[in-house]
Amino acid sequence: MGKKFLATTCSYLIKKRSRNVISNEVRLTLQKNNLKSALRRGRDLTESIRNLPDDSLLCLAMCLTELRALKPYPGWHFDIAEAHSSSTTQSRRLIWNICHERRLQKPILHPWYHDSTINLYLGNDLSRPIYVGGCIEPNEFAFVHALLKEDMVMLDIGANDGLFSVLAALQVGKQGRVLSFEPSPRELARLQANICLNDLGNVTIFAQAVTDQMGSAQLRISEYGHEGQNTLGNFVWNVRQTGTQTVETCCLDQVPEVRNLHRLDLMKIDVEGAEHKVLKGAKEVIQKFKPALLLELLDKALQFQGSSECQLIQHLLDLGYRIYDFSETSGQPALSNFKKHSTNIVAVYHPCLRIGKNVQSNQQLLDAIRPICKEKNNEERVDPPL
Repeated sequence: MGKKFLATTCSYLIKKRSRNVISNEVRLTLQKNNLKSALRRGRDLTESIRNLPDDSLLCLAMCLTELRALKPYPGWHFDIAEAHSSSTTQSRRLIWNICHERRLQKPILHPWYHDSTINLYLGNDLSRPIYVGGCIEPNEFAFVHALLKEDMVMLDIGANDGLFSVLAALQVGKQGRVLSFEPSPRELARLQANICLNDLGNVTIFAQAVTDQMGSAQLRISEYGHEGQNTLGNFVWNVRQTGTQTVETCCLDQVPEVRNLHRLDLMKIDVEGAEHKVLKGAKEVIQKFKPALLLELLDKALQFQGSSECQLIQHLLDLGYRIYDFSETSGQPALSNFKKHSTNIVAVYHPCLRIGKNVQSNQQLLDAIRPICKEKNNEERVDPPL
């Protein structure tokens, strides 16, 4: 764990006066020398953890956090860590389950990349792979880490709790910029909290849903446990709706802060089926800057909003972009054969496919991204996951 995270956590525990609410048995688990022996108690310790009051449970949860190194993870999927039999991993899953059962709405502090800290709400989809396995979408985060350099600019469209925004802001430095768009009031508050927690002055937040037109729309709000799956269309998974929220919509071509940028290097787009609309509303921005794109590609979600996987791919090809999947064998982007692709894809403008006015600056981006994006017949093995 980083020194900054430990200092932040200690401050939190002191503020909560955790010494008064943690039982003697849990105190033992907080001591490194006694942690393994305490976890070996199995069912007895499980019962003790289940009987903990909420504050004690969350304090224990913070003391068991781990963060996997920021590197590709070949074959990663949502619940991959839960197959691990280590006592610590199983204890974290137990704690996550209890938080889910209690429907807790209090966050814990969790270490994040570059010695940063995030608020993590145990019990929902987002927190499960992070808390239990130490990472979420590691290949995508490794790609962003490899691509973004000092002074670059990224748009985080569908920022959710701000995990990509925090990483990107630290990558690009004080002279770089991150513009984060999140329409849901619930997720917006969490995004703002994570940006403030890390004192990131280079992040600008927009409480808007990015689409292909200016105006307003009804955002369907997902239930507890599935926060972040809010959508302007229909839910793809078995998720219940808790209500709707009228939100402001925008298209990037008409957002002054975007139009006035001097550069744009990466657009990350995860908007539950509105990805094609985002691209349509950013035609001028994309033609001007030729940014790399990291976006979700889920056919059913796209169909709910009047598009499809094929239409979105064709749109990217028409713009002169090459499409890359995250390889199952390397975890790195590899040129797509369109037979089978990862849920998230990378698209990079290629000057040989379409002649643009910004070829020189785009060539610089291609040179930067070439070591990351490898052809399928030249993939490199990476270190095995932790």
